[in-house]
Amino acid sequence: MGEDYFNYNNISRKEFLQKYFKLRTEYERVLINREFFSDEEAEEINKQDDRLEILLNEIDAWEKEYLKHLPYVNISRSPFTGQILNISIDTGGIDGPWWEYDRPLRNQEERIETFLCIDGAMKLEGEIEKSPFLVKPGPEVPFIIPSLLSQDNVRAVISSLKIGKHTGYPIVYYAVGAEIPEERTNDWGSNYYRIVDDEGIDRFLNSPILWFQYDYDLKPWIMAGKLFWIKPGDYSLTLRADWENCPYLNLECNKRLPQIIIDGSIEYAEEEDEDENIAFHMSEEEVDQLLKEIREGGVE
Repeated sequence: MGEDYFNYNNISRKEFLQKYFKLRTEYERVLINREFFSDEEAEEINKQDDRLEILLNEIDAWEKEYLKHLPYVNISRSPFTGQILNISIDTGGIDGPWWEYDRPLRNQEERIETFLCIDGAMKLEGEIEKSPFLVKPGPEVPFIIPSLLSQDNVRAVISSLKIGKHTGYPIVYYAVGAEIPEERTNDWGSNYYRIVDDEGIDRFLNSPILWFQYDYDLKPWIMAGKLFWIKPGDYSLTLRADWENCPYLNLECNKRLPQIIIDGSIEYAEEEDEDENIAFHMSEEEVDQLLKEIREGGVE
């Protein structure tokens, strides 16, 4: 989807976002100014409160329109059931509030049965969009979480899609069986992951997984039958399990570290001192041995 997928009241996505963030900026300004009035200035405080209520209603209306216009994209397929994972995502660029790390604006759609969690990476191209919020789209190249993927009933699938000029790499984990792992990654680009509890209530939690636990060597996991991939541009979402033709292996990158986007500029998660850096990497032999130990009989 390109820039024109978003067409609200005959304005482009770019114009929509400008107006939306202008409303948010004004709300924050009025909220701060209100604090400077004393209790004796009740009339002025009431004016400020009225203005805040109007702005909140406008912001709410614009956010509903944003969510309504987000495209739904088939991005992955369960290796257990073959079901397609379809999510709404802002594919116009990383300057939309879907990508706002601390306050992502997203539809809370129902996920397919075997879905566990979604992480991701992104190769940024050209001039990066400026936005008034923090963006964390992941590292430049795909990776996996060994503590998750090494569990017997967990598989993962890597795919790709365009996010504006950039290339995103969704990394989706799936699980089956009675023993569903409690561990999750935060949802791609956000500071939380969502689960639905036994009472059907959405709960938003923060993952304890850290960047130095990432493993960028995908080949052993593909060979072990734990990691699948979907060819870029394959709308049939055919799952592939051969490492020889996998386009996600050995991709070039500047650093194998999470990217942090601030006002259009890239920073990276701070590298630990060499003695403290416990970056996770497993050889093919180690993966085979680990899977042999934890998988007695395998997943049917």
